[in-house]
Amino acid sequence: MFLVWIAIIVVVAVTFFIVKQQPQLQTVSNQEIIASGERDLFTIQVGDIICYKGDNWIVEGRVIYDGGGFNWIEYLLLNEDKICWLSIEQDDLIEVLWFEPINALTVNTNPPSELDFNGNLYKCVESGKATIKYEGNTHNKQEPSCTYYDYESENNQVLAIEIWGNEIEIMAGEKINPRSLDILPGDGKSVYN
Repeated sequence: MFLVWIAIIVVVAVTFFIVKQQPQLQTVSNQEIIASGERDLFTIQVGDIICYKGDNWIVEGRVIYDGGGFNWIEYLLLNEDKICWLSIEQDDLIEVLWFEPINALTVNTNPPSELDFNGNLYKCVESGKATIKYEGNTHNKQEPSCTYYDYESENNQVLAIEIWGNEIEIMAGEKINPRSLDILPGDGKSVYN
């Protein structure tokens, strides 16, 4: 019995250590972040450049979601006239999602639990309401809260449906490896506005 307790204590200690090593949403001021020139997935600022798959994307805005204590960040990225969203979620591990707005799928304000899109079957894995904080240009995300539905397919493809007042935004994308991104610090100012 003594060995079982020792094993439990070791497992709890190792788990605690691993969780503490994960980056957390930070409450550092924008001026401190800009001045330091250091960036990670949680401290990306307006004006920074995100390099992904050979393209350079300018960070134009940041949306922080609070889904009842579960927080995540979405960054609005622009490359000339193209728009993408980079979503950073941290549960046990960090999950990075790359989204593009789509018009090829129509849903109502009560989306189904499964959706078929581009030959993939997506299942709703999470939904709820979130309150919002904004920074910079956030395109059409202007309401103080939204209702969200997150879908996944079997091959790392993802769909996100967000309902903003009377507007329904649908985005399609994929889970990506955080190491596939390069973050270059900017000056904290919008490039496109």
